[in-house]
Amino acid sequence: MMKKSSRKRQRPNPVDFTRALFSDELILHIFGFLSATDLIQCNQVNKVWHRLANDAMLWKPLYDVCYNQPLTRYQTTWATPPLLGNEPDRWMAKYRLHHNWLSGFCETFTTPFEQPLTPSIRNAGHNNQVKHLIQYTHPLLCFPEHDPQQPRRVQVWLADDGHPRHIHTLADTIFDTPADTSVPIPHITCLKLVHIDMDRYLLAIGSSTGRVAVWSFQIQGENMRNKALVCQTPPGSRYTHDPVVAIDIDASILLTCTASMKLAAYDISSKQATVPKLIHSLQSTITWAPVLLNLTFSQETRQWTALLCFGMPVGIGSSSIGAQELVLTRDTVISSRHCSVLCHDRLFFTPETDTAHYPPTTCMIYSAPFLMTAHSNNTIRQYQLIAHEKHLRLKYIRTLFGHTCQVATLAIDARHGRLVSADRACVKLWDLVSLDLTKPRAQDYLITLPHDALATRNDTPSTHVDWLQVDHHQILAVIRENDTAPFVLKSWRFV
Repeated sequence: MMKKSSRKRQRPNPVDFTRALFSDELILHIFGFLSATDLIQCNQVNKVWHRLANDAMLWKPLYDVCYNQPLTRYQTTWATPPLLGNEPDRWMAKYRLHHNWLSGFCETFTTPFEQPLTPSIRNAGHNNQVKHLIQYTHPLLCFPEHDPQQPRRVQVWLADDGHPRHIHTLADTIFDTPADTSVPIPHITCLKLVHIDMDRYLLAIGSSTGRVAVWSFQIQGENMRNKALVCQTPPGSRYTHDPVVAIDIDASILLTCTASMKLAAYDISSKQATVPKLIHSLQSTITWAPVLLNLTFSQETRQWTALLCFGMPVGIGSSSIGAQELVLTRDTVISSRHCSVLCHDRLFFTPETDTAHYPPTTCMIYSAPFLMTAHSNNTIRQYQLIAHEKHLRLKYIRTLFGHTCQVATLAIDARHGRLVSADRACVKLWDLVSLDLTKPRAQDYLITLPHDALATRNDTPSTHVDWLQVDHHQILAVIRENDTAPFVLKSWRFV
């Protein structure tokens, strides 16, 4: 028997024949005929192919055909606002991001809150008021903190990399405690966070007494500097119980809506005044739920457009969706008009059903030009708000089916054509761009992300999604596993 050699056979060094035969330009020309899947495989061959397969000139046409052209047609059809910012031309990264959104490929992160959230979030009811208590504007997350002795503190978190972290606590001393012990201590009822320019942000805080405080702060890394700007006091008693239920703001205008359905616009542009100037107010005799506010500024006309969207039960099991529009300047209102549309869905409620606890419209979200509404029959309706010189109207587009439980909350990024909805069982991603195409892209226009990947069909879903938000790279949600479980912040990142 022959004795085996103890010396291992050495493998010959791999030879890249393309380096000796072809130039980089010729290899790139050949790679230009490959698909994205083939380029990813070539990316893993060796360092030279890795460099060449990542070339921007290969990925730009793939991104343009698969994503940019459909998105451009979608933006032209619906006249959506232009994309924000000037992102670097990293075409492979852009392709991967859009591919992950359409395929549902993401990383999931769960972060417990260091302090319990205010009970008002848990008791906000079915009218989607939780959305007004938690605010996210990339990369900042703001929400009220639960402290019985200090019920007016706001936590500021940095949530930009999948690992949200607390960076500041804003102690709002503007809402002073009443001397009369019989008067309830004011608490925060809604927040609105907006990005003004560079690293400057504005935070408006609405209270249970109808008062509103506005803070300005700057973020430098994880350092924050804040300053109180104005405090709006309602006429009459300082402690009237008329909570602010919706709010919006920019650098010059403050817009509020209270529980008594009073819509008011204020001028906050003066740096000397601590109390803003009332521009105009409207009072409704009908209670709306849910409600949301949207404030935009036109550089062309130098005017603001204030939009109040609302839902309203009509009879048993039916509802009406409406919008009130105000066009104004810092001094006066230019025009005021409204429109509404009746939802003809008959929800199978008995005559004894309390629509305050089971409203036909469970939540709504607006991002120009779309108003999305969720209903008690597990459906989502898409409307287009059309504002012409002579009329304002809501145009019904389509009804979206796919949820097996009542939709708890919605989030939308109309610029990129993405809608996110959540119920007790899952989070669903709707590609609005594909809905306009004859042949949907990827697998479908709908991706499902279950809360519990190990759950079976026989398990009763019990996860509560109390708040939902979406930006270009991720989805953020505040969830609870059940009614008594603590709140956690969950993020799905697609980069």
